[in-house]
Amino acid sequence: MLGRLEVWGGTTEHGRACYYVSVGDKSLLLDCGINIVTGEMPEIDYDKLDKVDCILLTHSHEDHSKGIVELLKKGHPKKVIMTEETGRQLDEMYSEELKQYAHEFIFVEKIASHLEWFKLSDHIELCYGASGHMYGAIWFLIKIYDKTIFYSGDYNRQVQILPFHVPEKSAVLDPIDLAIIDCANGMQKMNAKINRREMHDHMDHALRQKGQNLFIANRFSKVIETIILLREQYPNLVFYYDEALYYEIVRQVKSISLFKQFRDESLNRHSENFRAKWFEKANFIFLDQDVLYLEKQLAVESFLQNGHNQMWLTSKASFMKHQDELQGPSTERVFFCDIEAHQGVNGVIELLNALNINKALLCHLDGHENLKSVKFLKSKGFYNVDICQIKASVAF
Repeated sequence: MLGRLEVWGGTTEHGRACYYVSVGDKSLLLDCGINIVTGEMPEIDYDKLDKVDCILLTHSHEDHSKGIVELLKKGHPKKVIMTEETGRQLDEMYSEELKQYAHEFIFVEKIASHLEWFKLSDHIELCYGASGHMYGAIWFLIKIYDKTIFYSGDYNRQVQILPFHVPEKSAVLDPIDLAIIDCANGMQKMNAKINRREMHDHMDHALRQKGQNLFIANRFSKVIETIILLREQYPNLVFYYDEALYYEIVRQVKSISLFKQFRDESLNRHSENFRAKWFEKANFIFLDQDVLYLEKQLAVESFLQNGHNQMWLTSKASFMKHQDELQGPSTERVFFCDIEAHQGVNGVIELLNALNINKALLCHLDGHENLKSVKFLKSKGFYNVDICQIKASVAF
């Protein structure tokens, strides 16, 4: 039976993930995100959308999930399958919208354990596992009639705290007809140890000069592993967390003995002396990115007035949202904190070697980087990898 993929977003761009997959009379939508910078929705065919059996959501980040909320507003409620953790995060992120519009969230853990196949409906079976991108993020293996599809979502095997489930342990025996694989890092050869060493060099320099390090972090992200590593590297220094980020860290890792180090004095609620306290004594300051939106002038202008202070952003999206505030002489003390939350071509090669894939498409990187990555993979003998443009239709 013929399978077909329609790319509504996500292959030759960073974000706006949205893939329509159909086999016979069955169809699914894989993620539905927006362009984080512009807010642009995917190129959705609403006639086909209304016929899909359900939406599979890999994680809560806006470039994968916010389009679903917009669909609810337009009167297109659908069953959405996700992890319980992703559902909790969505409730926090979109609380007002979810109260207002009808929706049906189905949590995979209530149906089956990870790496365990289960029947979703007639002729559709699913299997899932943690993808290593963030807490609650998963990949999907999908069987529709005689076709098998793998969708990585945002994917990285290099985890130290987060769970990760190897998809090749899912007991999938048939060849995978189509794989949609995260390659956001493209040809970039990230080395976590080198990245951390460079980051620590910058931090050490600031601390020797009596400066401070301010981190703007998304509490729903892989940055928690970075915080753990910093705690290990600097056990005697004062760490400061705003309330939202602190409770999210503790909640996610409460079973890890390392976090017994988190003391009540690490938590500072918003109060009149909120600003003064963390300027006075904290060596490392962690604010949830939502706090930055409320405290832009404080976080950028006041903090960077001290020439030894430096500011770290955990995503380029944060930088794009605040680029107007990050102009001028202080810009050289604003750094990206490189977190391996995605994979590049080396990770793709590992997947291609582990799974029997007939056709693979790379996603989550712009067209030029996509082309370079595909050419590199073909030069290594992986002729099953190809490029797919937005709005393209691919048979499998």
